[in-house]
Parts: sequence; C-alpha cells; structure tokens
Amino acid sequence: MTPHRLTLTIAIALALAASACSSPAPAVPADTAAPVTQAPAPAAPAAPAPPAAPTPGPVYDETLVNFGGYRTATFNSDAAAVRSAYDGTLAATPPPESPEACHYLLPQPMGPGGYLRGFMFEGGRFVRVDIDDPAVVAPGGITIGMTEADVRAAFADVEVQPHKYSDGKYLVVAPPDGGEARLVFETGADGRIEEWRIGLPPQVHYVEGCS
Repeated sequence: MTPHRLTLTIAIALALAASACSSPAPAVPADTAAPVTQAPAPAAPAAPAPPAAPTPGPVYDETLVNFGGYRTATFNSDAAAVRSAYDGTLAATPPPESPEACHYLLPQPMGPGGYLRGFMFEGGRFVRVDIDDPAVVAPGGITIGMTEADVRAAFADVEVQPHKYSDGKYLVVAPPDGGEARLVFETGADGRIEEWRIGLPPQVHYVEGCS
C-alpha cells in the first residue's frame, strides 16, 4: 500500500469513528411541542324575540253606563237622580209639553261635538241613555267607530235589524244575565258604529228619539 492510500484510509476511518461517537440531536420534549389549535365551538343560535304584546282594547267601566242605568241613576228613577249622577248641567231640550211627555235632558252648553250623552224620559221616568261620544265605552268594550264584527265578537247573541233610513243596521244585544234592558248599536252603510243607546223597551227601540 502506498503512503498516499494509507493516509486516505486512516482519514476515512477517523471520520467514521467521529461520526459514530457524535451524540444524536436532542429530542424536543413533549411539553414544548407546538400547541394544537382547537376549532372554535359553533355559536349558539340566537333566542327568538318574544312575541309582541297585543294592543289593549277599550276598557269598559261598568260604573258609568250599564244595563241598569247611568252611574247612580237607575232606569225608572226621576230627573233629580239623573241630574245628581251627571257631572255638569242638564236641561230639557226642547222643553216638553208636560213632565210626562217624552223628552231629553242634554248637557249644557253643548260643544262642537254635539250632545255626546242624552238622557231620555217618558212618563216622568228615566228610560234610556243615548251615546254619541267615542270616549264612552259600551258593554263588551265597544266604542263608536268599531264594527259589526267587533260587536259579534264581544257578544254571543246579536239581533240584527235593518236601519230605517240608511243601508246601516241596528245591532241589538240583551244583558247576559237577563233583564229587560237592551243595548242598541247603530251602524252606517260601512258597518261602523255611529252611535249607540241603552235602556228599557219600548223606548230604547225608538229610532228618532222622541220625535
């Protein structure tokens, strides 16, 4: 073997020995490994909005007008009882020929809205209340401007009669607990209530007031 080849052989041997003795690369500790990114949890669906509260309807005050009369004045009472129950001044309009004749006590003075509330007397007795005031709520929660359908929804039994002078109707309701008084809604051709009255028969069915 030549000196050159011997030298090369020794160099290769030394290199292999050094490689065998070298330490392997240290392993990366498990707790230092890169964290695994978790996928975000899906968002919970939004709760549905609560349903809107129904719009409250007119509130009926049975102490104002009812199948028994007006406030403390009951049907069949006298004019003094009605004057005492009404908050304001009432006058016979027009003046009756006699206290026994049919006539009305109406608010004085009357404003641009008309009479609004009229109290009918016949035979010296209080027999009927006429209402032309949208602010006054009738039994059943009905007011002027509401419809025949509203009346039918409020009362189980409604008697329908043709209007004497128009294409409207008279909607007649009896008290739910019995009694002779009647509630009469007067509608126009569009089916909407224009005025109403409550009182004793036969006067509650007079379609022209006292005339």
